[in-house]
Amino acid sequence: MDYKSGIRQDILGWGLGIVYLLLLCVAIFSVGGWRGWDADSGWVHNASRTSRDRFLPEPSLDEGPGAVGRHGLDREARWYYWKLPPSRVTIGSRVSVWALFTTHLLANWLILYGAQSQHPPTKYIGSYRWFNFRLFAVNVIFHCLHLIHTHLFYDGLAQDVSIASSQSSVIMLLIFVLAMEYPSRGFLLGSSPALTAAAAYGTRVLRRYHGYAFMWASVYTFWYHPMENTVGHCGGVVHTYTIMLQGSLAYTRVHLNPYWRVFLESWVTIHSGIVAYQTGGPIVFWPMFFFGFFFIFSFTQIFTIPFIKRNLHLCRWIMPLSFTTATLISYKFLQKPGESYFLRLTEVIRIPVIEYTVLGLLLLFVTYLSRSKIWVGVSRLLRNRLALFVIFCSLYIIMIGVSVCFQVYDVKWPLGALTAFLTSFFVILCALSLFVMDTHFKCQDKKQ
Repeated sequence: MDYKSGIRQDILGWGLGIVYLLLLCVAIFSVGGWRGWDADSGWVHNASRTSRDRFLPEPSLDEGPGAVGRHGLDREARWYYWKLPPSRVTIGSRVSVWALFTTHLLANWLILYGAQSQHPPTKYIGSYRWFNFRLFAVNVIFHCLHLIHTHLFYDGLAQDVSIASSQSSVIMLLIFVLAMEYPSRGFLLGSSPALTAAAAYGTRVLRRYHGYAFMWASVYTFWYHPMENTVGHCGGVVHTYTIMLQGSLAYTRVHLNPYWRVFLESWVTIHSGIVAYQTGGPIVFWPMFFFGFFFIFSFTQIFTIPFIKRNLHLCRWIMPLSFTTATLISYKFLQKPGESYFLRLTEVIRIPVIEYTVLGLLLLFVTYLSRSKIWVGVSRLLRNRLALFVIFCSLYIIMIGVSVCFQVYDVKWPLGALTAFLTSFFVILCALSLFVMDTHFKCQDKKQ
């Protein structure tokens, strides 16, 4: 039942969630500061009071075969600084973080499955229902547990999986959003070619069941990192927490709010720029990330906002011109000595090219899945909930397993190549998992 007067429950829940996030950030900085942690970056390792006792330095020198992550091509980019030295890693630190990650993810999945199993289909209203309360409580509890775990064992999943997998899971999420929003805002500047019937059905499947893939991406990235008291880590907590908060607002009106959705989608622009600045310095990496994601914001994401949609004819000119002007002027001040201005500018399109290319791959893949006859053959199997659970979870286990293999076998690809491969891999398997869920619920509907 929806509320006719006073503050709507979904708005109140959203507000309490933001207050909790602010308190959590204060706790992260307070506890870390109390312990004397000052590991702002691996590049200030020797200047820090405590980092030399806690971490290995950045691998600026090749340490040779056997030094996992610290040998070979692009080792500085492939190395994650905020993790314990191998000599201090214990069974307890490893088992505890994997147990917490798994429990956190399964709790979210099971609650969402319960919500979607309701008949008639769940509607979007202004009230909280049982699954909203439970999702919110689960995520609040596990954020507290993560802070405690950081100060007891420290390590996140970073000890066991590739750094590229954490980045790729978030990029997968962003690409899914591009596909989900395609019918309403298009591809570029608020317009795009019309989708085929099969592709349109595929985007509807992503819209209905995206919560499972998004929960995996946010929970996986959340547990990859420790809760270190740096601006970059806190910005990452903001990113993953707000996605989880959006998940806890499932089937509420706030969940559909366009301004809130644009914030969730575009926060990576600020966060990635801060992290790149923090880890790479004032010139090296951050412009590529900031302006790369700013390109996607200016040319695609902002066209979700109602005002922009109402003034489409004008904004189609203003947004590209504003982005281009800001980028050209900024890069005049971001050149390294002896570096070509125009060559440096080409880095701006790297992230958009990856995202838009994989978006095209995703749309082609969901078109294929929509037309495939395989779902008829497996529908009887997927009707069974145990079979669904095994098949669905297996797809995510495969993704994590590949990420572990990249880390254990120290695959020495450039970080960009690792990220591009894993992003494409995650997009395909996550899309497949959502079609598995779609087939299951179709079978359930036929039973009713």
